Formats: sequence, C-alpha cells, structure tokens
Amino acid sequence: KDRGRNRVEIYHVSDTSLIRRRDDFSIVGRLRSVFEEGRYQIFGQPIASLLTPESVHRYEMLLRIIDEKGRLVLPGQFMSSATRYQLLPQIDRCVISDVLTRLAAAKREPGFEPIHLSINLSGPTLSDPTFLDWLVVQIDSSGVPGDWLEFELTETAAVSNLEHAQRLMARLTECGCRFALDDFGTGLS
Repeated sequence: KDRGRNRVEIYHVSDTSLIRRRDDFSIVGRLRSVFEEGRYQIFGQPIASLLTPESVHRYEMLLRIIDEKGRLVLPGQFMSSATRYQLLPQIDRCVISDVLTRLAAAKREPGFEPIHLSINLSGPTLSDPTFLDWLVVQIDSSGVPGDWLEFELTETAAVSNLEHAQRLMARLTECGCRFALDDFGTGLS
C-alpha cells in the first residue's frame, strides 16, 4: 500500500522496503518498553555564538534511547519507526516532562543560573488536540519560567499544521516561551 494501490508486487528477499518495515516493527515494541522502563537519556547540545563560543547559555535537548545491552541508540535508528507507528507525541511528552522536572529541580539548587533550553516538537504532536493544554499545565506546575523554554518546529510541520502551530505559538508566547523554525529552507520555503 505504501507504494501505491492497484499494483502487483513480487516478493524479493532482498527488498529493502520490506526489510525496513520488518525492522521498524521490531523497533516499535522495544521503543514502547524503553519509555515504560525509563531507558532513555536526554542530552543538552550547546548552542554557541560563533563570535563568543565560550558563553553558552542555550542548549538543544536531544533524546537518545538505551538498548537492552545498555548502548545508546541514535535517533536515526528509531525515528522512522516512531513516526510510522505514531509514537512521536508520546516521545515529545516524555522529553518535555523530563526536561521540566530536571530544570525545576536544578532551579532550586544554590547558585543555579538560568539557562535556556530548546525542545523539538513533531508534526503529529502539533496536531494532537490535547497537547497544548497539557503543555501549559506542565509548564505552570513545574514552576519553570516560560522564557527559559524555546520550542522548535520544523518548517514542514508548522506549515502542514498552520492553525495548530499558530494557536500553540500564541498561547505559549503568553507564557513567555520562544519559538524557532528547525530545518528552515529544507521544506516548503
């Protein structure tokens, strides 16, 4: 069906799309258990100015999962499966909850200096009608100032979900949050 309807396909053992589908299906089961068992890590990738690289106060939060053998798995190995099987909203919520919890705890530490974190939001998350209210509650209950948070939307996701993206941006701007277009220039622009 992925290749189109009203067609005849001949099975080949080496068919890369079938191999990918089988791998995706295998990964999905493991992905669900990763989040249930807390086998993931969120890394902060520094965002530095080219003019003053030593002054880093912004970080992009990046998810890595941990496989059954304790090895880090990069997104290239699981994002296709997560996308195909509609796990991106669950992943986005998990990342946001984890980041807000850690940031709220760090904020209470003596000498903590405010930092600004950038969190990616997927297109399916933007389309989720319950997401915006959930996110506002999470930010409010965490006690994390909204101006510490920036949400990255891919250009394609923002344009594909324009009404949802505008509503999200308007409401979260009221909370002090900022926004960035991720992968700008690679999609519809």
